[in-house]
Amino acid sequence: MKKTVCLVSAALLVGLTVGACRTSEPPASPTPPPAPTPPPAVSTEESLEGKAVLMVVAPENFRDEELAQPQRVLAEAGVKVTVASLRKGTAAGAGGLTVEAELTPEEVVVDDYDAVAFIGGPGMIQYLDNQKLINLAKRFHQAEKVIAAICVAPVILANTGLLAEKPATVWSGKRAALEAKGAVYKHEPVVVTDKVITANGPAAAEKFGQAIVKALQ
Repeated sequence: MKKTVCLVSAALLVGLTVGACRTSEPPASPTPPPAPTPPPAVSTEESLEGKAVLMVVAPENFRDEELAQPQRVLAEAGVKVTVASLRKGTAAGAGGLTVEAELTPEEVVVDDYDAVAFIGGPGMIQYLDNQKLINLAKRFHQAEKVIAAICVAPVILANTGLLAEKPATVWSGKRAALEAKGAVYKHEPVVVTDKVITANGPAAAEKFGQAIVKALQ
C-alpha cells in the first residue's frame, strides 16, 4: 500500500515538473504578414506627359499675364505648349512680352493637341468675330477637345454657338456680347462647363491654367 502511494506521488511530481517547464517557455510569436506595398505615386508631371496645348494670341497687344501664367502652370505639369496667331513670327504683348507664333489657325492639325486656349487682351478685341479663329474653335469642339478662353476671348466661343444656354464668364465689358449669343453669364473668375473653360481676365490667369491642367488629367 505504501509503495502504491509513493508511485502515485512520483508520477504526480513528474507531471507537475513537466507542466511547469512547458508553461515557463514563452509562446511562439506568429510571423507577421508582410506589409502591403503602397502603389507608386503618380505625379502631375507623369500623368500629363505627352499632352499638348495650343495657345492662340493676337499678333499684337495680347495680355501678357493671360499667356505667361497659364503657360507656366502647363509647363510645370509637363504639358507641351505651342503658340499660334493670325500671323506667324513674333507676337507682342501689351506689356512688352514677346513670343514666337509657330502656326496660323489654318495650319493647325487639331489631332496634335489635347486643348486650345484663346488668350485675351486689347489686341484680341478686333478679332472676336474673325472667321479663322471661330473655325479653329469649332474644329476643336468637333474633335471633343478641351476649349478654353480668357478675358475678351470667350466671345470667340460664343460666336461659334458653343456657349448657348451654358454658364460662362468673360471680361465685364463684353458681358452683353456673351449674353447676346445665349450664354448664361456668371460673375466668377473661372467657369468650367464640360470641356469648355472660360475666365474673366488677368487676375484669373493662374486659376485658368490650373483649370486646363485639371481638365487634361
